[in-house]
Amino acid sequence: KDQAAEALSRSYAKKPSTFRFKLLKSKVLERSSGRILRYGFSVARCEGSQTESEGQKICVKPGSDDKLDTIARHWEVATTVTSTDGKEPYALWIVEC
Repeated sequence: KDQAAEALSRSYAKKPSTFRFKLLKSKVLERSSGRILRYGFSVARCEGSQTESEGQKICVKPGSDDKLDTIARHWEVATTVTSTDGKEPYALWIVEC
């Protein structure tokens, strides 16, 4: 479950604007219709330029040394695979909020 959550959230972690990324929790829920993977992550974006100062990564306004805030947003995701005949999976459902 942790490997699946990591793979599904990797696109958020690899975006150039991502300043900080942290995978939070993951769990598998068993339902009569199948399994649901739930996981959460926190991501902070830098809307400016990312640079290092005194050994720490900082976000600055382009063309200046003014620091910009990086506010972390929390995501909760539920994903499952379904089928019509109960044999072959045909759809991956992902709900983010």
